[in-house]
Amino acid sequence: MQRTQTGFAGHVVWVTRPRSEAADLADLIHAMGGCCLTAPLIEIRSRVAPDTLAALANLQAFDGVVVTSANAVRAIATAHAKAAMTPPADSPPWYAVGAATRRAVESLGYRAVVPPGVRSGGQLAEGLAAAAGQGQRLLYLRGQLADSTTAAVLRAAGYTVDEHICYDTVPAPWPEAAWTSFVQAPPPRVLLLFSPSAVQALAAQVDVTSSMLQQETVVGCIGHTTARACRDIGLSVHVVPEKPDAAALVLAAAVEVGRWRHEP
Repeated sequence: MQRTQTGFAGHVVWVTRPRSEAADLADLIHAMGGCCLTAPLIEIRSRVAPDTLAALANLQAFDGVVVTSANAVRAIATAHAKAAMTPPADSPPWYAVGAATRRAVESLGYRAVVPPGVRSGGQLAEGLAAAAGQGQRLLYLRGQLADSTTAAVLRAAGYTVDEHICYDTVPAPWPEAAWTSFVQAPPPRVLLLFSPSAVQALAAQVDVTSSMLQQETVVGCIGHTTARACRDIGLSVHVVPEKPDAAALVLAAAVEVGRWRHEP
């Protein structure tokens, strides 16, 4: 007898995000009967400059902080701790995208604001722009590959935006052993992607138009930006959760696996 339709029933699930962010997902996948393969396609390398630390030490000079990725918050967390910074009582709100970013902000002791329905940096910028930012100053913490649209929309709405790059995204060494295990696993396999950078790293190593990926693999993306990156290279996407949350992605992928198993 097959397991419940929403379980992974022994199928392999490849989590492509950095290992430091994958432990909880691995536990969830195992609890749902899956075999979790953790092998990152990208690495996050922090680079917090002195001027960024100075800005963080002077948050009262800003009307808000914009963070569209939890990686930006994690990048500053160590430097934040080393400098023994504590959130001032009048610290401005941190405008964030997604539950993971919210949690990272709150772990530093700051107040996170996640506008309802916002799933990307572009949507966050549009929401702030609608509030009219004439004369207001924002601190924007981002990675070197972040879309320039976010800052451009905010500046067009009248905000003064101080941009600080906090981390670099680079390809991880290709996980040959993990890839071999993934290819040899019985279908449907599950491939979970969490950023356009991971999509690009995958495309640089394998033929994403192969029948193995196109017809025998459930491809899930954390959000629509990552899904668009997949489609741009010809990789079909089967799952995008309603909100950009890793656990929600795993649950949605499990439902899709169940659907595939029960199709004639």
